[in-house]
Amino acid sequence: MKERLVEKCELHGADVIHFDLEDAVPTEQKSSARVALKTVFPARHPLPGAVRINRLATLEGLQDLLFLTEYALQPMIVILPKAQLARDISLVSTIFPHSLIFAVIETLESYYELRHLSAAPTGLAGVIFGAADFAVAMAIDPQLAARQLQPIKAEICLNARRLGLRAIDSPCFSPHHQTLLQSEIVLARKLGFSGKIAIHPAQIGPINQGFATQETHRVRARHVLSQLDNAPGITTDAEAMLGPPHLKYARHILAQK
Repeated sequence: MKERLVEKCELHGADVIHFDLEDAVPTEQKSSARVALKTVFPARHPLPGAVRINRLATLEGLQDLLFLTEYALQPMIVILPKAQLARDISLVSTIFPHSLIFAVIETLESYYELRHLSAAPTGLAGVIFGAADFAVAMAIDPQLAARQLQPIKAEICLNARRLGLRAIDSPCFSPHHQTLLQSEIVLARKLGFSGKIAIHPAQIGPINQGFATQETHRVRARHVLSQLDNAPGITTDAEAMLGPPHLKYARHILAQK
C-alpha cells in the first residue's frame, strides 16, 4: 500500500480509492498487506474507500473480514471477488450494515446466479464485471475479453438494471493504450455500464469524461422536457415523435451529474 498512489488518485479525480487485498497481493504478502492497509485507509482521505477482500470461500477472505472488524475499519464499499451472491452478501452485509457491497461477476457460477436472482440481496449496491477471470473460464485470451465477451457484458448490465443495481465495467488492461481505453469506454456505455475500473492514474480522466453526461444530451433533454410540458402525451418536433418514454429518459439525463 503506497501513500503516493493514494495521493495520485486524489489528484487525478478518482471517484473511489480501491484497496485490493486479492489479486494485487501475492499469497505470501497477504498478512503484511492487511497491516499496511491501516496506514492508508483512515477517513482522513477525502475520497470514499473501497476494499476488495479475498474470496470468502478461502481462509484469506475470512482473515480479511476478521482484520477489518478487529481494527474497526469500516469501508464505504466492500468488493467481493468470485462471489457466491446470496451467501457472501448476506454475511458481509451483516458485518458491515452501512457499507455498499459490490460483487465481482468473474465466474460462471456468479454469472448464472445473477441471471436467476428474483431480487437483489440486501446490501448489494452493484456488480463489477471481472473480465480476466471470466475470459479464462471461457478459454478466451483475457486481452480479447472486451470484444469477445460483449454478449456476457450486455446480459450483466441487463440483469443489473432489472435488479436496480449499478454495473461497473472491468478495467482496460493496457494502461498506456489510450485508443484502446477510449474504445472500451464507448462500448461499455453502449452496453449499459455506469462506470469503469481504472488501474492507472492516466485512465481516470478519460473514464470520467467518457461516462459524464454530455452537454449536447442535456440540451436535447431540456428541449424534450419543454415540448412535453406544453403538450402532454404524444407530440412531434423537427426530429421525431415524442411521448412518455422520451420524457422519462429526458428526466433521467437531467438528473445525472
